[in-house]
Parts: sequence; structure tokens; C-alpha cells
Amino acid sequence: MKSHFLFVLSICPCICILSFFIYSSHLSKPNRLFKVGKEYVLVKQDSPIVSWHETMKKYLKLPLDNHYGSHAIVLLAAAYVCNQGPILELGMGMTSTPLLHKLALDQKRRLVSADSDRQWTNQFLTLFGNKTSHRIKHVEVQSETGFEWSLAGLSDLENWTIVFIDHRPGPRRQFELMLYSQRSDLVVLHDTEQHRMYKYDKGLEEYSFRYRFTKLKTFTDVLSSKNESIVQRIHYLLETTPDSYFVN
Repeated sequence: MKSHFLFVLSICPCICILSFFIYSSHLSKPNRLFKVGKEYVLVKQDSPIVSWHETMKKYLKLPLDNHYGSHAIVLLAAAYVCNQGPILELGMGMTSTPLLHKLALDQKRRLVSADSDRQWTNQFLTLFGNKTSHRIKHVEVQSETGFEWSLAGLSDLENWTIVFIDHRPGPRRQFELMLYSQRSDLVVLHDTEQHRMYKYDKGLEEYSFRYRFTKLKTFTDVLSSKNESIVQRIHYLLETTPDSYFVN
């Protein structure tokens, strides 16, 4: 019995050392660890989504929740896949505007941000200025229908790559949704869990290719009337993002 006990003791260090090397090799290449909150996510180094995880770590505060901005990760995925060409932001905010501003600078692309709230436009003019690379525009809206958005001339400024729709008044969004189906490569539409309240249904019919992101309680749609591939790529990135990246 004593000899058996001594034998077990003698091999324990060997087992521990072997386990350490196995675990170390598992964590080293071809694998990467990404810290998300208090947890770690393991991604194979040769996986095509490694750079996507690196991009999320760079631009987003993880894990994501509805307070941070449920559309943030969708906007990031859109800019990651469509990384050239101008972006139009309809409706500014503390999540989308700083994110798109940084993306526009890093990707060397033009951004136009517009809002009907003078407080928002003044705040971001103070933060960012009104530069050629990021133009900030106030749209004076006094009507309940928000028809003044149609007079702002934003749709004709560029051949837009990405248009983000999140402006007020909410029922006005249906008209921009229809308008930009043919004037942009990709539309990112917020609050789509309330599509009936915002009267999105008719506008959504203009888009042949759609994906609805539902991992956070406030839904966001990715839409294109021209390019199925970019919608599929964004779909893949977001659906393969681990659930631990989100808190509802």
C-alpha cells in the first residue's frame, strides 16, 4: 500500500507538467484569447473571424447591452465589411456618432451626421468640429410629420455606401427607408422590433436582401436592394459572435 502511494506521488508532478504543456499549446498559436467582461473567449488564430474579434475589442465596450447601444455592433460590422465609401448617419447619439466618427477617421472615409435636435448637433460640433471628413448638419424640423428631412438634400450629396436610419420623428423613417433603397449600398435600420409602430413594413419591401439582428432586445436590420453578399457577410459575423459578448 505504501509503495503504491509513493508511486502515485511520484507521477503527480509529471502529470501536472504534461497538463501544463497541453494547455499552453492550446492557448498559444493557432489560438487567441479575448477577454469579455470577466470571461475569456477562445478563437482559433487561423479563423477568418480573428480580425473581427480584434476590431470589436478596439471599437466597442464589451460586453454589449441595450444601454450602450444595441446598434453599435451592427454599425461596426457594416463598416468592417463595407470599409470604403461615404457614410450617412440620420439621427445622432452618444453611441453611433463617436463610433462612426472614429471609423471614418481610421478608414479615411467621409461621414455626414444629421439630426433635428440642435442640442445634439451643437454638442458634437464642439467635440468634433465640422470638418470635410465629418460634416455635421442640423435639420430644422417643426412639423409632426418631419417632412423637412426631404428638403435637407442629404440623399443627393453622395453615392452612399452605408446609411444609418435612427432619426426623429419616428414615423418619418419609413420615407427615408424607401428613399435610400436605391441611393445606398447598405442601410442599417434601428428599432425594428417595433416595425409596425414605425410603419417600416412598406419600406422593407424595397429590399431584396435582409438580416435582422436580435441578440439584443432592441433589434437592428441590415438591408440591401443591390448586394446579397455584403448582407450575408455581416450576418455571418454577427451570428458567430459568442453570446457572452452580450448582456440583456
